[in-house]
Amino acid sequence: MKAFATDVRLRKRIRQRATSMPWWSPFVPAVATLVSVIAAGIYATVTIRNNREIARLKATLDLIEKAESSEFYRDLAVAFRNALAPDDPAKKTPLDAILKPKNPYEVDQRTKIVFFLNHYELIATGFERGVLDKSFYASFMRGAVVRDWRAAEPFVIALRSKDPSPHPSPKKIYEKFEALAGGWAREIEAEARVARAPPRNPTGIAR
Repeated sequence: MKAFATDVRLRKRIRQRATSMPWWSPFVPAVATLVSVIAAGIYATVTIRNNREIARLKATLDLIEKAESSEFYRDLAVAFRNALAPDDPAKKTPLDAILKPKNPYEVDQRTKIVFFLNHYELIATGFERGVLDKSFYASFMRGAVVRDWRAAEPFVIALRSKDPSPHPSPKKIYEKFEALAGGWAREIEAEARVARAPPRNPTGIAR
């Protein structure tokens, strides 16, 4: 009889506890599962994003390293600068000699210049598609890109307007390279203006 009474009291306590539990308690397991799924999704997204960032940085670094160390690319750069941006402006190759090459040397020179500019167009396309890291590349090459575009601009304009070769160039040739160099040129000019600006004196105290 005593055992029966104890069992009755125990069942009564269980019922009391059940009726005193918050209304939302049955949903706790489902909410916990949902939170776990969301956390796993966020972690996966962050991991994928980080991996992509690392891949972009590696691809950009490899590109810079190959451009600096590759004999082929260095040969293109030398041909470009000797023709369009020599140390002595008087030695600059006339545009007609590049646009209408008359001998094997001039044909080879034009080909190398075009390949050199193609390299920059490819890089600009890589930034546009998110394959390469623009800010990382800029930290190494921003000034060189602007300088080389300024040297190439007359030749590119001539290609767009009056390319007399058997395979005329598209009217928008190297537009991505142009946009990239133009944006970075404006950044450099803005930074130079800030550097030249006199220091502010917010207190108005004479110095």
